[in-house]
Amino acid sequence: MTNDKLINNFMDKNKSIVFTSYSKDWNALMPVVEKIEELGFIVEISKFTTEIDVLNEKLEILNLVSIRENNSEESTKIKKTYRAVIKFIKWYNENKKD
Repeated sequence: MTNDKLINNFMDKNKSIVFTSYSKDWNALMPVVEKIEELGFIVEISKFTTEIDVLNEKLEILNLVSIRENNSEESTKIKKTYRAVIKFIKWYNENKKD
């Protein structure tokens, strides 16, 4: 499965139409980030890293998932955020309780 199909499935998009601008378009990627936050995860996007963590009620980071994608010279903020989202969705799909 391609990364864009993985995101489409996570977002419950029409499986026959693959939206392929997630890695290039903030307008496409941000609803995915917002859905991750709605599930109770914290997404922090900065100049150098994108992090996705889960916090407990005391605002302590739990070791359930901590995904960090560091920025490099070849990487833009949207690309590292896209990669962090892909890593998160793969983790989430393996660990979610149906």
